[in-house]
Amino acid sequence: MIKGHIRQRGENSWAIVLDVRDPQTGARRRKWHSFAGNKRDAQAYCARLITEMNDGAYVETDRASLNEFLDRWERDWAATNVSPKTAERYSELLRMHVRPALGNKRMQAIRAEDLNRLYAQLHEKIAPRTIKHVHRLLHRVFGHAAKWHAIKHNVVALVDSPKVPPTEAAVLQATEIPQMFAALRGREFYPIAVLALGHRTAPRRTAGAPLAGRRSRWWQPSGRTLVGGDRQRFAI
Repeated sequence: MIKGHIRQRGENSWAIVLDVRDPQTGARRRKWHSFAGNKRDAQAYCARLITEMNDGAYVETDRASLNEFLDRWERDWAATNVSPKTAERYSELLRMHVRPALGNKRMQAIRAEDLNRLYAQLHEKIAPRTIKHVHRLLHRVFGHAAKWHAIKHNVVALVDSPKVPPTEAAVLQATEIPQMFAALRGREFYPIAVLALGHRTAPRRTAGAPLAGRRSRWWQPSGRTLVGGDRQRFAI
């Protein structure tokens, strides 16, 4: 069971002392934390630290920078858990868009506002979809940091995912269909294009006019010809 107490250092300044035992040697050690505030708040903070340690949720104060953690993450996790191509893409995104802005900052000191500021800066330089990729990557990185007790919680989860504006697909104009047919002629997709678009450009049958022959309306591609429902072949 972890025990602790507070010691006053000055006006509204306290030292929080936690008595712990080394899990391997059993030797007694002390952990010191500084706190600024009144006595009641210092006692509450001390009690919270004791609860975290007893529950296994305690995170050591660490002055390691984000760059230092990213070096370890790329070496120890990305290199063995994703494909080389994906690891290379992760490294590129971090090197180009994250490390220059946040790399030298202490990882435990990074807050949601730091990430919002990063995304706003990137918005002036790169596409929204790339910013979203950066956000997803950081969510994974900080998720691992929390799991490994390098930080208390995944701060990226507190930040809204960057929005990607919808893009409209280009619509093929009627005048462009013959050009597409000419480009696809002789390729395996040509019969499919004829079936999908050919009927859109064919003259419409007037009301009451009989259908030509008794061929089925459904067609199946067969090599360089189309086979009608009555097994008649039509070259294309």
